[in-house]
Amino acid sequence: MRPLKLKMSAFGPYKGEVAIDFTAFSQSALFLVSGPTGAGKTTIFDAIAYALFDKPSKDGREKDTYKSDHAGDTDLCYVELEFELGQKRYTVRRMPNQTGPGTRSRTKQIGASVEFHQGDQVTTKINEANKEIEALLGLSHDQFRQIVMLPQGDFKRMLDSNSTDKEKIFRNIFQTRPFEAFQETLKEKAKELKQKRDGYEQAVSMAFEALDTQGVEALDKAVKQFDISKVLEEADKLIAVDTQKLEDARTQIRLLQKEQTDCQRLIEQLEKQRLLKQKQGQLNGKEEQIRGFKKQLEQNKEARQLLEAKQQAEALQQERKEAEAKLQELKHVQHTLVRQVESAEKDLKNREESLQQLDQVRETIQQLKQEQSRLQDMQTRYEAVKQAEKEQQTKALNQGRLEKEEEQLKIVIQQEQAELKELQKLKDSFSRQYEQIGQLKEEKTVALQKLEKLEELCRLREQGTKVKQAYVRAGDALGQVSEQLEQARKVYYGNMAVVLAGDLEAETPCPVCGSKAHPQKAQPSSETVSKDTVDQLEAQKAAKESDYHTVMAQLKQLSDTVSQRCEELEIDHREADQVFRQTKEYSQQVSRKVDQLEEDLKQKQKRVEKEAELSRQLEVHQQKERELSQSLLELKSDQQHQKKQIESLKNEARELQASLSFDDEEALQKAISSKETQVKETEAQAAAEREKMQALKSKQSANHQAIELTAEQSHKLLDKEQQAVEGFDQLLEASQLATDFADFILAEQGIQSHEQAISEHEKARHSLAEQLRDLDAQLAEVQELQSVEAYQSRSQEISQRLPELERQRDELITSIGQNTRATESIRTHQSKSQALEQDFRVYSELAVMAGGTSTETDRVSFERYVLGIYFDEILLAANARFGDMTHHRYELRRKMDAAKGNKPKGLDMDVFDYETGKLRGVNTLSGGESFKASLALALGLSDVIQSQSGGVSVDTLFIDEGFGTLDADSLDKAIETLLDLQERGRLVGIISHVDELKTRIPSHILVERTTNGSTVRVETI
Repeated sequence: MRPLKLKMSAFGPYKGEVAIDFTAFSQSALFLVSGPTGAGKTTIFDAIAYALFDKPSKDGREKDTYKSDHAGDTDLCYVELEFELGQKRYTVRRMPNQTGPGTRSRTKQIGASVEFHQGDQVTTKINEANKEIEALLGLSHDQFRQIVMLPQGDFKRMLDSNSTDKEKIFRNIFQTRPFEAFQETLKEKAKELKQKRDGYEQAVSMAFEALDTQGVEALDKAVKQFDISKVLEEADKLIAVDTQKLEDARTQIRLLQKEQTDCQRLIEQLEKQRLLKQKQGQLNGKEEQIRGFKKQLEQNKEARQLLEAKQQAEALQQERKEAEAKLQELKHVQHTLVRQVESAEKDLKNREESLQQLDQVRETIQQLKQEQSRLQDMQTRYEAVKQAEKEQQTKALNQGRLEKEEEQLKIVIQQEQAELKELQKLKDSFSRQYEQIGQLKEEKTVALQKLEKLEELCRLREQGTKVKQAYVRAGDALGQVSEQLEQARKVYYGNMAVVLAGDLEAETPCPVCGSKAHPQKAQPSSETVSKDTVDQLEAQKAAKESDYHTVMAQLKQLSDTVSQRCEELEIDHREADQVFRQTKEYSQQVSRKVDQLEEDLKQKQKRVEKEAELSRQLEVHQQKERELSQSLLELKSDQQHQKKQIESLKNEARELQASLSFDDEEALQKAISSKETQVKETEAQAAAEREKMQALKSKQSANHQAIELTAEQSHKLLDKEQQAVEGFDQLLEASQLATDFADFILAEQGIQSHEQAISEHEKARHSLAEQLRDLDAQLAEVQELQSVEAYQSRSQEISQRLPELERQRDELITSIGQNTRATESIRTHQSKSQALEQDFRVYSELAVMAGGTSTETDRVSFERYVLGIYFDEILLAANARFGDMTHHRYELRRKMDAAKGNKPKGLDMDVFDYETGKLRGVNTLSGGESFKASLALALGLSDVIQSQSGGVSVDTLFIDEGFGTLDADSLDKAIETLLDLQERGRLVGIISHVDELKTRIPSHILVERTTNGSTVRVETI
């Protein structure tokens, strides 16, 4: 990744938009960022990290606090970075949460946003953009800070990181996730196989518990001994025996159930036969009644036909008489209509003569309406005069109000101009206060750096006190064990001498001294010590000696470190606590003073922030003053014009009034309405009479047609009546019923009742005959047919025997099913468990070895073993530069010995000191040496990445401070190393206050601090 262009707006100390073109450093890719403390040098690196990862280059600041304190609410804070990766260019633009410019309102709350441009594609969702950029770079934010950007105070993180931290960093860089995934796959596979195997074994155990042994001694014994093959053998035997018993029980049950069913069937058939014969006798008794119902229905039908014919003849007679009466009435109406038509014709003739006289009335109405229009024009002009005079009064009042408002506005403008002059004087004092705050902050920084060193010194002294105490305890423990060992040896060897003395004989040489005389033989001691006791005490002494020398070495190392820190601080170690307290108190005093000055400055800035608003208000008020003056001029001009208009309207109204004959509009309107009413009434009367004439003629014609139709209908009805009477007489003569035939008519309910009774009787007889025939045929097939009581007795006996047989059957079914499922489960899971065992052993051993938990692999995982190869290459590349920068005194080496406990190992490192010829921890390097080692390590990692052409491309390195810890010679070596990187095409940016760097590095980014925010200027060769 190589930055090309960076834009910052209202970001940190930068009020306006600033742009940095990194392509300007093409001739010299090594550049220095310089400027006073607090000006915003580190902010440049913060902006790059924020654009890429949505986080700053160092901890301690929230991203939503980036907006500049110098910027206003209407200024927009954003960062835009264009960078190159491979042969492609990308652009990312980010904005934090902020108060920014609105559209309808002056300001509004703006949420965080991002735009990540990849060619034609744009990502605008923050989480998606973060993931895409991290995947593109192949580095997380923390890894970026350890490899590409070394923030102030963080340059040692890569150097001090343990194996686990380096593994996370290198995994992305060298794409070793497949190895990690392989380890996890082995681990999960072994876990899965173990779970399955344990599950199968558990299933077999549960199947054993599920067996119903029924007290079979051989099966019970096999279950207790967990003898799977014997259990299966005995269980199969038991299942076979139970199966035969089950078949016998089922046969007996089926036979008894069939016999019981036959008994029940015969009982039902015999009972049914008795009931059917009883019902047949009841039906035979109703035959006479049914024959009577049939005769009554036939007589009812004949009587209804006679009644219908008689009613039809009577209806036709009545209809004919009504038609004849209607005909007489229509003829009378026709005579009346003829007389009415003649009268209406005379009235219409008289009304038409009146219509001819209306033309003169209409002319009079037209003249009156013209006079009405002139009267309304006169009234309109008089109303306009009143309205104009009213407006004149209102304008006069407005004129007075505007003149008063103009006078007050002039006073406000004078006050605002005076306040702006005062704010300008306040702004002029900011530079001196900024300078004072900057000096105090530099003093505070120096004090905090000293305080940090003093705090470390005090902590080392406190640690030294504890180590001294441990040293004394270790010495005491070693002395005690030594005394115990010496005493035990004396007793042990004394007892050995007693044993030897017991074997001595006169004139026989002693095996110890060779003397043949034994004047004083060793006597046995009251104490007894074994050889094992002596060996244990010797082992304890060796362990205590190791602890003693370890603590002594720690004490020596702490003493040397304390001396070195005291020498750097130029104090006596006994003064450390006092100097720490004094420095802390001084730092707090400076902090309070800085806070007071910044709070005072903040209050002044708040007042100054009103300047722009005050200027805008002044402009608004001055504009309003000009508008008021213009309004007053226009108002006076309008008043003059309106005065002339009022006089003209009065003259026109007087002229119209002189031409009128009516003074009152109401009287004039009444005269017009009277004439118009006369015209309308005359026209309406004529129209009504015409309509009346037409209606009478229509009625006369319709009535004539009705007379003709009614006469014709009367003749037809007379013919139908004669035919109906003749038909009735013929039916009555042919019938067996007399003239009282109406007495034989049945009600509708009686008819339905008779028909239903006849139908049900016939159906019942037919059904009963069929049932008796079928039942007799079924009973005829039974051999030795018995009584109902005999069959009931046998069915009861069977019901008493069946429950016991069914209980035995159900118990056998349950036992057989339970044992069958258990044996099947045992066979299935035992087979699966045996098949899995071999696979589990293989995967388990592989998972332990690949996962780094095996002592055979020295607790190094497969992935960390692969990364160790890359790490060796990194150290090789790093040592090429580290050796040059330290005059070949130091060399970084990978730590190969076992880590403490079960901690991961394989990616830790030590430093070899060629002056002492010993290895020591990298944390023992001084500040300047640590910076060199960290720089060499970062450059070595970059070299290996480039050579491996992995998923990460590192073409850039940013370093924030750290050079102040180097002496002149070390500084030369560091600069030579960085210049070598420049020649290889890498972009290297440095933030430093070291003056010598300003002369050695020609390309600069100059950050300047002003009262209105910082600015940036780029200088290149």
